[in-house]
Amino acid sequence: WPRNIMILFGPPGAGKGTHGPKIEDMLGIPQLSTGDMLRAAVAAKSDVGLKAAAVMKAGGLVSDDIVIGIIRDRIREPDCKFGFILDGFPRTLVQAKELDNMLAEEGARVTKVVELQVPDEVLEERICGRWIHKKSGRSYHVKYAPPKSMKKDGDGKPVPDSMIDDETGEPLMQRPDDTASALVKRLNGYHGETVPILKHYSPKGVVAEVNANQGMDGVWGEVLAALKRKSSAVSDAPSSSSSTSDESPLSSLSQFKPTWQLPDGIENHIEALIVKSAIGGTLGAAAFRSAGGAMFGVGCAVGSFVERGILDEGADVAMPKFELPSSITDLFNKKD
Repeated sequence: WPRNIMILFGPPGAGKGTHGPKIEDMLGIPQLSTGDMLRAAVAAKSDVGLKAAAVMKAGGLVSDDIVIGIIRDRIREPDCKFGFILDGFPRTLVQAKELDNMLAEEGARVTKVVELQVPDEVLEERICGRWIHKKSGRSYHVKYAPPKSMKKDGDGKPVPDSMIDDETGEPLMQRPDDTASALVKRLNGYHGETVPILKHYSPKGVVAEVNANQGMDGVWGEVLAALKRKSSAVSDAPSSSSSTSDESPLSSLSQFKPTWQLPDGIENHIEALIVKSAIGGTLGAAAFRSAGGAMFGVGCAVGSFVERGILDEGADVAMPKFELPSSITDLFNKKD
């Protein structure tokens, strides 16, 4: 299937470390950090990793070509089969255009860009109170999301030795650049270089803005809304029942069931796979068209279940098809 390729943007302290893993878990695709990919490529001594190592050893900056090569190698790995989330790349308009060219060579494109927005004046408190677990990237905050172990001194400041990761019991750390003075420079860089990237993708209809200056539940609700595909098309579609603005554009998928019998559990796997792909906008209109009308064949999905061990190889499974409600077919038949 076409891959769900998402870019997560936001200034430092916007909440990418909090909501990125939740998006990753929901969509079932990995979140890729350029720093992690670079270190992995160097450790693996791949061709592009050796080039990067040589540049870094000489004290130079890794070029865009090398970074693109590292990303190209990484997204060919099995866990990126259905898509991936990019965090920390692209950082410039030039990188965005090079990413587009590389994806086009792979027969893919960016399908969603989500920007977490927070006013600059709010970020200092967030940044200076942030602690992270280096290995996992889990993020904590002394005010908003403290670790269970946190203790405060007489001045109300956290005791460093008490800052422990909730899951592993390992020490937390603060980044050297999580200071008020460093934040000013980082924000100038973000606004000067990242904002043009959003303007680059906006005409493609894939950019969604999220107000991250609110409680985590509110932010997550807006993230979920941002992941909807063509929500305006669905809002105009006829419906036999009333719905709220929070309702998923694909909620009517629950109104239909397969018309054949599959082994226990497979039905839900197929439905989940369709929903996850459709939310990210990876299913094109052609996938929902056939000579007989609005039918969708998911033989490829069944094949993936065999590959993942959900079904035994050679299982007797007929080609499954769904008959979709008109609101759903209207959603995917509408041209981008």
